[in-house]
Amino acid sequence: MPADYGSAQLVQGILIFLSAVVGVVGYIVQSKLKGKERERESQIEHEQHLRKQRLVRVRLQITGFVGPATMLGMGLWNEVWMNVMGDDAINKFGFAPRNNLNKLSNGRVEKYWNEVLKFKFVPDYIKGRFNHLPSFVGGELEDEIRASPKSKFATRYRAVCRRIVEQYAVPLRDLIMKEAQSLTAFPTPDIFKEDFPCVAKSGWLRNVFYIDLIGWTTEFAQILREWETDDFTMLFPETHQFPFQILRYLTKQLSELRELETELGSGHHKMESGEERISKQGEAESKNDNTSEAKSSKKYVAGAAVGAAGATVLASVVSES
Repeated sequence: MPADYGSAQLVQGILIFLSAVVGVVGYIVQSKLKGKERERESQIEHEQHLRKQRLVRVRLQITGFVGPATMLGMGLWNEVWMNVMGDDAINKFGFAPRNNLNKLSNGRVEKYWNEVLKFKFVPDYIKGRFNHLPSFVGGELEDEIRASPKSKFATRYRAVCRRIVEQYAVPLRDLIMKEAQSLTAFPTPDIFKEDFPCVAKSGWLRNVFYIDLIGWTTEFAQILREWETDDFTMLFPETHQFPFQILRYLTKQLSELRELETELGSGHHKMESGEERISKQGEAESKNDNTSEAKSSKKYVAGAAVGAAGATVLASVVSES
């Protein structure tokens, strides 16, 4: 009888031990699952942080440089276009002016652009083939300005140039010198060469339009000061030519930054929905694991309970005997 009692106690102890082991294993599994969940949450938070930082950077590029530089470039380009083209060309972008340099020259300015410069908006300008501009009105008209500096055309020419330089080029130059290197959305060298084949061989490459605009503006500002003393020897920069492609360079940057801003902004919502999916997936996996664990635990617990109950009954029987 004592041997049977000892066997019952042994069985009871083993079952209780197994129940405890199952509990410990379940705790370990649950801890690992929680650790994985925390790791996923940490990764999501890190990705969201990087996305937010990138969005802040993009918006700084737009507001701090590319946006205002593009507007200045548009103003400059439009001022040139409104004065050197005929009504048909101007009407494609707005309304033809009552008067401009081309009308004052009886169409000779537009003729210079078409026949001497051989300018074609499509495809030459749009494809990045036309860039350096040696003169707004051409050599013949410049000679006439020097010969008759008080003429209506000469007076209008100087007024237009002063407006272009002082209102648009100088602020753009100053902005470029201050912010371009830190806030430009530089394309890769290969993309730049493809977009702007006219300067593909330039040593300055992605900085060439900036360098040209800085030089052209600085030289023209000096010419304006010479005009104040009635010195009309120089009517257009001769060392630096105007980089006509600078507007395309800026507008392409602005378009790409706006697309990126939209992507990152809507991407924030995508990240949140992705986070929800990951969270739900994690919860499902955790639920499945916990369910399996619970089932196993229930089996062991049930077995342990049955065993414990059996051991109790056996012990009771043995005791009564």
